[in-house]
Amino acid sequence: MRARGFTLLEVLIAVAVIAIVAAVALPQYGRAVQRSYWRTARDLLQTIYSGEQVYQTANGTYVDADNPAVCTGIPPTLPVWRCIYMDDPQTNTIPVTYDIGGVGANTFTATATYEDGAARPTLTVDQNRNWGGTWAMP
Repeated sequence: MRARGFTLLEVLIAVAVIAIVAAVALPQYGRAVQRSYWRTARDLLQTIYSGEQVYQTANGTYVDADNPAVCTGIPPTLPVWRCIYMDDPQTNTIPVTYDIGGVGANTFTATATYEDGAARPTLTVDQNRNWGGTWAMP
């Protein structure tokens, strides 16, 4: 009667192939995750930019996320993000925080900060839709 199963050499070759595939795939996965964080931040900054433009057209000033008192027509119990017609972006499950600063009748800068340890790269957009910051797409 002939024994059925794999030889030790066949098992070692299979394990080696799996290890090589994993060694190639894991760094690619990490870059894909970082790229998705960057794209999500860029998309939310574009939404903030569009909402600020609409609010400025209607009210003659931009919205400051740190000063909800300037948000006309929105009850103080609601997040200031409602002024620019969006949900609070801070509730995302990605490690990125958002802020709107430099607010005045004619200027604003929206910033997304990636909470990546000490580096904390940023992506910004201003009232003229100029993109900046230190966070380049991975």
